[in-house]
Amino acid sequence: NLEGDMCNFSCRAYSELCGARKVQKFPDELCRNDLLDEYFGKGRWEELDLNASIYRIARSCRDGKWYSARTDIYETLHGVPFASREDRDEFKGICMVMAFSSDMNSACRAYRKKFDCWNMDHVSVRKIIEPIGGALYEFCGSIDTDVNLHESCIMTMARYRLFEKGIRAVQLYDCLFVEKGGVDDFDALISDSFDEYRSYIK
Repeated sequence: NLEGDMCNFSCRAYSELCGARKVQKFPDELCRNDLLDEYFGKGRWEELDLNASIYRIARSCRDGKWYSARTDIYETLHGVPFASREDRDEFKGICMVMAFSSDMNSACRAYRKKFDCWNMDHVSVRKIIEPIGGALYEFCGSIDTDVNLHESCIMTMARYRLFEKGIRAVQLYDCLFVEKGGVDDFDALISDSFDEYRSYIK
């Protein structure tokens, strides 16, 4: 159901929505929007996405205070505005490679696989990804192995804060789908939820 449950393997909250494709692939398949329309009513919901959640939460846990969701972390790491959406998506992909690789060799292999550039040599790949990895490490330090659990708990707390106000919400990892117009300040909601969560884990 869309109300959600807890996955025993990763301790991340999940719901039926996690298994639904964003775009319909088969004729009789219910895609994500279909499920949301069924739950909220057609056109009566909106998506609230926590941009760069893993790095934002890692930075916030390190510093002990919430790093505002109003700041675009990818642009902060990049240093200048992106020339295009494609450039931003590529940069985001490299950040993911660097954050979840155990060493530079595995990062180079992951980069070749992600961007389908198997003919690039190790040195060339390293020149592309190493500076981004350095900027990422300077920004948030090491990525805690429990960061997905932190993210899930914070987002779950945010969802229950909304439930307490009578606002229906569905959680999809670092994203909340809510009744349209139900949330005035998403950043404040997540910040308060982070502070509450942190009070439990100190």
